[in-house]
Amino acid sequence: MDTCANSTSACGETIIMDKFFRLVFTVIFIVIFGIIDIQLRFVGFMYVSVRACPELHGSYNLGHNVYMLENDGHGRFIVLGGRNMDGRVCLTGDNLVPEMSQWYDSLGRRAEYVVDARFDDRHIIARTDNYQTHIRKYYIITKDFPAEMNDADEIIRHHILSFTDSAEFIVRCEKDSIALHFKNCDMGK
Repeated sequence: MDTCANSTSACGETIIMDKFFRLVFTVIFIVIFGIIDIQLRFVGFMYVSVRACPELHGSYNLGHNVYMLENDGHGRFIVLGGRNMDGRVCLTGDNLVPEMSQWYDSLGRRAEYVVDARFDDRHIIARTDNYQTHIRKYYIITKDFPAEMNDADEIIRHHILSFTDSAEFIVRCEKDSIALHFKNCDMGK
């Protein structure tokens, strides 16, 4: 016997409740599927970008196993070797510019940071500023060390020149035939 024949209003309420629960289930399914779809697309984008475009992650390959890394948007630093690589993104390494002793002040606050760096097959030039002293420094890194060399102290001692005077830096660049120039740079500052 048909239960809807005895009570039309009860049957109508059952049909309405059935349609309501189907609608709720469909909405929940679509939302969950949409979240999973977005997550999968994001993971796929991150996987591809780590391999195809490391600059999106703040990792700039300067050649010869030397990288410039973004530091949480508060300046950059140059490191030797990818101690921890994810695809083509260098995550950590040994500090070259600024040296670790110069990167933080005595209270542990960030001090010196790389403003700009340029490179070619033979050299890297870098310009740094300092939050506390406001002293600008210029660096020349010669790439005449083996690319697989992982001794940052050795490279700092023998392959990096540091200047606080922009005129001395320019003279040395001309002497060594370094044709690199900083972008938008006031060298007298």
